[in-house]
Amino acid sequence: MPAIKALDRYQKIAILILALGEQEGAQILANLGEQEVIRVVAVLKNMAAVSKEQADEVLKEFKSIILNKSSASPQNFAENMLKKRFGAQEGLQDYNEIFLPAIQGVSGQLLARVTLAEKPQVLAVIASCCEDKQGAEFIKSISEKLRTEIIIKMAKLKAPDMEALAELNQQLEKLINKEQISPSRHLGGTEKAAKLLAALGNDTMAQNILNEITMRDTNLANKIKDQMFTFDDLSRLEAASVMVLFLKTQNLWPLALIEASPTLTQHILQGISQGARKNLQEEIADRPKKRRSEVEEARRKILEIAKELIKEGKITVKNDEEYV
Repeated sequence: MPAIKALDRYQKIAILILALGEQEGAQILANLGEQEVIRVVAVLKNMAAVSKEQADEVLKEFKSIILNKSSASPQNFAENMLKKRFGAQEGLQDYNEIFLPAIQGVSGQLLARVTLAEKPQVLAVIASCCEDKQGAEFIKSISEKLRTEIIIKMAKLKAPDMEALAELNQQLEKLINKEQISPSRHLGGTEKAAKLLAALGNDTMAQNILNEITMRDTNLANKIKDQMFTFDDLSRLEAASVMVLFLKTQNLWPLALIEASPTLTQHILQGISQGARKNLQEEIADRPKKRRSEVEEARRKILEIAKELIKEGKITVKNDEEYV
């Protein structure tokens, strides 16, 4: 590797990360822009062995920068930094409610994913610390049965416990870093392909693609199908399972069955009670025109609940060889 003076900033950052270790290195990457992360990771992947002398030199330079920067008060430093970033009119007073720095700039979907196991009270605190759009995305991404409870708890929150918030921030920082920068992640794969097909929101398109894959590589198609469960696959539910799912989702079906396949529609109608069938048919006949996005959202919610019930063993799917 060249002498320290000849290194660019990305090479120095890479050496600093190696010197500090994985945990601290992940925190450094979390504070870089996306393109910067890509460049630093590329340097790390192609880097030859780093000598102790090179690591010491980079650490010494880093320490020198920190010491020179620390002469100003933290308050003035923050004020000046915000003015440079946002303009002269902005100041610390607009940012005095950033209680969880770890979630700044993180998507609501990612936030919901890493806090899946948290209790409603903790989720309410997190939602309260989100920006409005981020918080809305967070609420949309969590389990439907928890949404109302979280909003109620959020509305009742009082003065924050700063010590508890600091501890929560550290925990979230670790979870987010682990999710964003995971060495075990792979690019693509059958699981990713299945998720993409399921997310198309167009069962016909997904089915056509699967048919084409089957013609070219039957084994690959079967692997993708094993990890994929679309709205049309609900026609493979056992008869007794249809009613179980329907009772959990009955308000969604009048929307979800708009332009659904005749096979699925018939399967659902046959699997529910006579009274429920009559009510559903009347709602379908009287329904006003709906946006496609509303139909897809209803189907997504039904699928989400169906998958949970399948995992819990409360409903079962016929194991047909043919993909319907």
